[in-house]
Amino acid sequence: MHPLSNGAQLAPVDLETLPPTTFLTYDQLAPIIGISVPTLKRWAANGQGPKRTYLESRPRYRVSDILAWIEGRS
Repeated sequence: MHPLSNGAQLAPVDLETLPPTTFLTYDQLAPIIGISVPTLKRWAANGQGPKRTYLESRPRYRVSDILAWIEGRS
């Protein structure tokens, strides 16, 4: 199964291997950055974490924004 598929179990992905314009869901991003989905949603509600973008009214995280956020934390 591809790591970004909609399967029940999502394996963490190496962000460096994805195109920077790829969008990830909460379920895809949480294991990559090592937090739970509820924590990621709470961060988003509080304006924390990577920048969120909405596609068709659904929250998504662009790989380039995730990498910028990670870089800013180091």
